[in-house]
Amino acid sequence: PVLAATLAGQGIDGSGTMGNVDLAYNYHFWDGFALPFGIGWSLVLVGIFFAKPLNDMKLLTLPDVFGRRFGPASEVAFGVFAIVSFICLFGSNLVGFGKVIAYVFGLG
Repeated sequence: PVLAATLAGQGIDGSGTMGNVDLAYNYHFWDGFALPFGIGWSLVLVGIFFAKPLNDMKLLTLPDVFGRRFGPASEVAFGVFAIVSFICLFGSNLVGFGKVIAYVFGLG
């Protein structure tokens, strides 16, 4: 259960879920299904082909990969970029969460 929840947490979030439902409702089922299908298969393929080599190299994060290949400056730069991108992702999840809460409680 923990592994399944961890893998599902990579692709299931408020912004992605709301966006996929919107695409499926307004256009076609496959328009909303393409993104979660692609994310799911990418996680499976990464697990099959890259998990063991990355684990053997003792790499935990993407900045570790860039730092090993291009040096410590790129590791810091990519780390900053990752922080900024996750702040944006968190903001979009807050919007999706707010829309669900507003709908459930009849707000706004």
